[in-house]
Parts: sequence; structure tokens; C-alpha cells
Amino acid sequence: MLKRLFLLFVLFLTLSSALFSATLDSIISSAKENSPSFKNTYISYQNGLLQLAQMEKNKTPTYQVDVTYLPLNQYTDSPYSTDYKYGMTLRPEFSYVSYDNKLSFGGELGYTMDYEGNSIMLSPGVDASYNFDFSGYEPETMEDLNYTIMRLNTEYTYKSAEINFEKTVLSTIRTLYSAEKSMETIDESIDDLETTIDTIDKLKTISPDSTLYKNNLLMLEKNKETKALLERQFEDAKNNYKTLTGLDWDGVDSLPSPKLELKTLPNGNTEVLLASLNIQLAEETLKSLEADYDPNGLLISGGVRGSYTAVDGPLSGQDLVAVNASLRYSGKNWSISATPSLSWSFPQSSDALLSPSLTISGSWRNNTTNVYENAELSKKQNDVVTRQNQYVQAMTNYVQSGQNLSVSIMDWNFKMGQADSNIAYLKEVRDNQAELYEKGLITKEELDDAELDIKLAEYDRDDLILQGLILDCDLALYAL
Repeated sequence: MLKRLFLLFVLFLTLSSALFSATLDSIISSAKENSPSFKNTYISYQNGLLQLAQMEKNKTPTYQVDVTYLPLNQYTDSPYSTDYKYGMTLRPEFSYVSYDNKLSFGGELGYTMDYEGNSIMLSPGVDASYNFDFSGYEPETMEDLNYTIMRLNTEYTYKSAEINFEKTVLSTIRTLYSAEKSMETIDESIDDLETTIDTIDKLKTISPDSTLYKNNLLMLEKNKETKALLERQFEDAKNNYKTLTGLDWDGVDSLPSPKLELKTLPNGNTEVLLASLNIQLAEETLKSLEADYDPNGLLISGGVRGSYTAVDGPLSGQDLVAVNASLRYSGKNWSISATPSLSWSFPQSSDALLSPSLTISGSWRNNTTNVYENAELSKKQNDVVTRQNQYVQAMTNYVQSGQNLSVSIMDWNFKMGQADSNIAYLKEVRDNQAELYEKGLITKEELDDAELDIKLAEYDRDDLILQGLILDCDLALYAL
């Protein structure tokens, strides 16, 4: 009856331990919620996403609308009139500028009316310009590269930090398992020595003054000191675990099996991709500097403006239509420009007047910065070569890491097979020992030793599983 109650009590303790032990996923989740450093990592990640959103917003063109209203405005119907009038003026304006500042256009419509209702004035206008860059450098290409590199860096930094944090949790659990195993081992060693000394004392087979007896006492004392040290280390490990996860150490409920999937990408992982993008960025930086030192562009602009005045009828006063354009082709130290314009005016007392004009101009100056510019260009060219070498090294490291991980996977599978076989063998030995114990052929201590061998082997297997889970993290980092 007592034996049955004892077995029920042991079963209850086992079930309670399994019930209250946390799963590995819940432990890692708790650690992330509890860790200030990981929270800061997440905040940095969110700030990175916000900065990316700002970079996207910077690609938005600029629209602007302005409205001017003058409720009391003094004016004349024409530049030749001295008859001042009072009225109101309304002038709506709009403008558009592309995000790269190459294209811009706008317009306005002025409307003035005197308070007597005898005259109105309309002054519409439209302007536009476009800047052609023939240097071969496109600023938006560099902007796109910077955006892509930052996006990849932001995601990679956060994900790699998250994986490395999980590795820290797994390593902390490994430390606890190792401490528990050491405690079990030293307890068994102490029990064996105490049993040996107690047997000697009872049977009087060895003199207390003998070297063997004294060595047993010395070893027992040393093991007790070792146990005290291990207990302090175990408490330190539990405190570290609680600081990291916010949980009290109570084991892990069923460690999951590692997946150990090696995913090899033909073009490499994020680190290789970033190295490749950095080559393109260095090349675009070189183009940018070449464009600064040797610009080559054509600026075209033009507009149409007019005014219409009606004083007790149409086409009275000074009505005007004007068209203007400008072309400017420029290099580093020279420029050529042409500015044609054409205007029609309709004076009240004469026929329409046509006024064309054309202005052509050019300029040149000597270059005084050749030596400095050539040196700066050489530096940027060297940067391109450096980035190319870094890409080759990144790809080499990626291939070598893949080979090393493949070897680690095979090594882990081999060790895991050995661990499972060893546990199966030790369980057979334990079963044989149990039969011998029931027949009275061995002692209880020998049976307990067989049970302890299984327990220690299971600790080794759990440690191997944790190593496999850490290897899973390395594989995840490799595949990022």
C-alpha cells in the first residue's frame, strides 16, 4: 500500500512539473517582452521604418495654390492713363514642381474690377521649364539605391538581432541544463563516497589511519566544496535566466526538434546583396562627381502672358499678349543661351503692334581646379574597386559558411543518432539491472546508478537538441 502511494506521489510530481514547465516558444516570447535591450532594438526598427516612409514622401512632387485678394486696389486701365480708379483684385495662382526639380510649370489669372462697374482687367499667364541633364547621372537612381540599401539594412538588422537574441535565450537554458547535470553528478559522487565510508566504518575492513580511508575522506570533502560552488553557479544561472526572461526556472516542457534546413540562394543572402548594391552606389557616386565636375545640360523654359481690359466694351485700353522662351546649353566652364520673345499689343487708338526680339549670349572661363578634381575622381574610382572586392569576399564567405553549416548539420545528426542509441542501450541495461535487483543479485545503489546513467544521458541529449536549435538560428541568419 505504501509503495502504491509513493508511486502515485511521484506520478503527481512528474505531471505537475510538466504542467507548470513553460514551452520554449513562451520562454522566448517572455524574454522579448521583458528585455529592455530587445525593446530598444524594436524601437530602432520602427524608427527605421518611419525614416523609410519619409524617404518615400520625398519623392512626392510639390503642388502649390495661392490666392490673393485685394478688396481696395488703386489702378489705371492702361499704362498711358492717369485716371486712377478703385476696385477689387482677385489673383489665383498655381504651381507644380517635380520631386527631382527637372520639370516645373504654373499659371495665374488676375481679375480686377472697378467698383463703378465700368471696367474689368484680366491678366492670365502660364510658365513652364524643363532641365535636360546629358551628363549620364540620374539623381533618382542614387535615391532609389539609398532607399533599397536602407530598407534591406533595416530589416536585416532587426531580424538578425531577433535571431541572435533567441540564441542568447537558448544558450542561457543550456547553461542551466549543464548546471543541473553537474549537480546530479556531484550528488551521486558524494552519495557513493558516503556509502563507501559508512560501509568501511561498519565492517572495520580498513583502518581509519590508512591512506585509502583518508583519501576517501579528502575526496568527500572536496566534492562537498565542489557541490557548494556548483550550487552558487546554479543560483547565478537561475538569476540570469529570470533577469532575461522574467520567469523562474522550472525547466522546459518538451524541447522541439531542430529543423536543420540549409537554404542556399544562388545570388547569396542579404549581406551579399548589400555588397552588390554598394558597388552600384559607388558607381553612381562616381557619376555624380563627374556630373558636378563636368556638367552638361540644357534648360528650356517659356511662357505666355497677356492682359485684357474692357472699358464700356471689348478691346479697349492697352491689351497685350506676350510669348517668351529661353534655351540655355551649358557645360562646366561655358554656356550658350538664346532668348526669343514675341509680343502683340493692342492700343486703344491704333492698330496692333508686333514686337519680336532675340538675344543670343555665350560665356567661357578657364578651369582652375583640375588637380583637385582629378584626385577626387581617382578616390571615387578606387571606392568602386574596393566595393567590388568586398562583394567577392562576401560571396566567398557566404559559400564557405554554407559548407561549414552543412558539415555542422551532418555532425549534429551523427551525434544525435549516437545519443539516441546510447539512451536505448542504457535503458536496456537498467531493465536488466532491475531484474537482477528483484532477484537480489545486485544492490539498490547499483540500480540507482543505472537510472542516473540514463538521466545524465538524457541531459546530454537535451543539450544536443539545444545545440541543434542554436544551429537552426545560424541557418536562419545564413538565409536572411
